[in-house]
Amino acid sequence: ASRLKEHIRCRYFAGLWEHNLLKQLLWDMGIGGERPQTYRAPSWSWASTIGQVSLNLIQPEKLQEYRPVAAILDVSVTTIDGTEMGSVIGGHIRLKARLIPATPPPPETLLERQSGKWLVPVGLRGHPASYSTSIYKDIQDEDLTGTLYLLPISLHRERGSLLHGLVLKRTTSHTRGQFRRV
Repeated sequence: ASRLKEHIRCRYFAGLWEHNLLKQLLWDMGIGGERPQTYRAPSWSWASTIGQVSLNLIQPEKLQEYRPVAAILDVSVTTIDGTEMGSVIGGHIRLKARLIPATPPPPETLLERQSGKWLVPVGLRGHPASYSTSIYKDIQDEDLTGTLYLLPISLHRERGSLLHGLVLKRTTSHTRGQFRRV
């Protein structure tokens, strides 16, 4: 990462670069991934997991296919030594986006399931099942009980009804507006 920084010339946040940061949130955890017992990074970073990660939607030739439907307001990462690339001890990202309360779909309603990615119907603005959204679930066996929230990140330009986003759950601290990826 230190060598890349010389060429990329933007800030580094716990494994993700400032340039195209919103799209980088769409990393996908492969089968068999897990969360370590000790804190490594905020849940929005792939560095918070152990296992193989896919960054398919971040490929430069695919970036133009998507229109953002969320905006980054603030990002902060704290490292043990105060440098951008040090060991992470905390961090947050603040987004402006529409959260959609959801319950996990029953298995029989899933349209597709591949390595933790679901394609499920989502209704927006009074139009039930008018959108499909790719949901990036970090860990296969993650507990999906309780209320979940869909966070749309981008809309496919040519297939206008395809949203890409994340699944969030309120943090255990129940602090208003604080969520974690699941």
